[in-house]
Amino acid sequence: LDEIGQLILDNLKELAAAMAWGKCLSKMTEPERRSLIAWQQAVKKIGKGTGKYAAQHRREAQSHMDNCRTAIPAWIMPLYRVAETINPKPGFFDVVIIDEASQSGQEALFLNYIGKQLVVVGDDKQISPNPVGVPLDAVNSLQRQYLRDIPLPDTFGLESSFFDQARIRYERVIRLREHFRCVPAIIEYSKREFYNHELRPLRIPRTSERIDPPLVDVLIEDGVRSNGDINRPEAEFIVHEIHELVRDEKMAKRSIGVVALLADKQAMYIWERLTDTLGPELMRRHHIACGDARTFQGKERDVMFL
Repeated sequence: LDEIGQLILDNLKELAAAMAWGKCLSKMTEPERRSLIAWQQAVKKIGKGTGKYAAQHRREAQSHMDNCRTAIPAWIMPLYRVAETINPKPGFFDVVIIDEASQSGQEALFLNYIGKQLVVVGDDKQISPNPVGVPLDAVNSLQRQYLRDIPLPDTFGLESSFFDQARIRYERVIRLREHFRCVPAIIEYSKREFYNHELRPLRIPRTSERIDPPLVDVLIEDGVRSNGDINRPEAEFIVHEIHELVRDEKMAKRSIGVVALLADKQAMYIWERLTDTLGPELMRRHHIACGDARTFQGKERDVMFL
């Protein structure tokens, strides 16, 4: 029954997507179609943006976007793509939705200019922009030099996110109180420590999805950090546990992630050990990823090691 239910959901998603594309394409004019293909080709030519003619291709993409913008009802792009391929104009889009706004810094401010209305989605309790390597004194000097007439100029700092700006400058805030990603036992800590028990967990896994117990704590008594912030006993334990998981037929379709909270070197060490011992095929099959908290922001895995 679980498999049939999932099959129905998958078919519904495919049907909805096909109907939406069919409606969109039936309304598209021939000039829009030509400009849309020309925009796509110009973006492809931009590539990494380091080529000799990258600037020319950006201008071409911006010109084509002016003519094909109305062909697609919802453009979904990363921030850098918006900056590269849109010729900035006031109110270029009716509505701009900024997702993961707590990770975007001052570079996202131009979105205020191109949208008639903004929907800013984020969480100030998640990770914030990381200004590593940028001199703070230089930023403060630029603030004093160029932002004297801007209200609250000190808020345009490196560690201030787009979401922080929205909280300061916009009155209407809607807090989403339903959590659907983690099972209740896992989200309970964050619910208690950061959200004053206001979150309502909705994730009730199907029988085929359930892993019991959902939360396990393990003490590695000889764990110690050495050799450049690498805790080998903890890393070897995680590598061993992942080996056991991938041997279990019940876990054949489970994805796996490893978060190292203190140092990138720990995550890299675990990744290299897993790559050497499991091989690339098993790494791909289980979508194994190792990194810090930023690596998994907005992502999920069936099983996480912390």
